[in-house]
Amino acid sequence: MSVMRLFVPMFVFLALSAACQANGADLSKTEAAKIVANLGDENVKIGAIVLGISDRTDTISSPNVARVLAVGVRGGHVHIRDYTFFYDKDIGWFYVEIVDDSGVDNKLRFWTANGYSEVTAKP
Repeated sequence: MSVMRLFVPMFVFLALSAACQANGADLSKTEAAKIVANLGDENVKIGAIVLGISDRTDTISSPNVARVLAVGVRGGHVHIRDYTFFYDKDIGWFYVEIVDDSGVDNKLRFWTANGYSEVTAKP
């Protein structure tokens, strides 16, 4: 196998990875820990942040998504956390929960490094 056949795919992969990183926002472990803490955990430790992929089975690949692996304490017990965070230029990095209550109390629940908020609409 020629050297070119080995290096060309690796070069293309690295170039595309760098291009995706250039378009996304950086998520620090400090900011990720604040978001996880705002979700209700204490003594949060971030194990890893994997930019560009989600934790979902239908894996999302985007420079504006990050998989966050963390450990936190809630209710006196240590929990392993595996979250998908998204990036929006207006609110920054966030975790979202979609509440679909058959049209009764539908809302989007957002956690950011700055706290918690909800988005709802009136019929």
